Amino acid sequence: MKPSDFTYAVFHMPNGSFPLKIAKSLGFTYEQLALSYVVPYLGNSYSASALMGLVSVLEKIKPGETIFFASYGSGAGSDTLIFKATKHIDAVRQSFKSEIKQKKYINYATYLRYMGSILM
Repeated sequence: MKPSDFTYAVFHMPNGSFPLKIAKSLGFTYEQLALSYVVPYLGNSYSASALMGLVSVLEKIKPGETIFFASYGSGAGSDTLIFKATKHIDAVRQSFKSEIKQKKYINYATYLRYMGSILM
């Protein structure tokens, strides 16, 4: 397969320049990357950065369109996946923005308790 076979490309995004350089070096266009390029809005979400980009693409992808997904985590290796949307995408699609609206803010002490770091 070659870059032109894909509608979208998603890469690890530790900063704004990394995904642009990787996409270009592999032969992907900015248009293929643009929808997944969320780092300017979210900052570095570390290992979740590529997944956040994937979610952004999944909100807009149409049946038959394809995604090249490549993630890298320091010390964790690299994963590359290929996705193709089917006619069922609209039935299972959820809005990332609507999910964010359901978030619940917690204070730091509550976070530490959830993580098992302190007892309350």
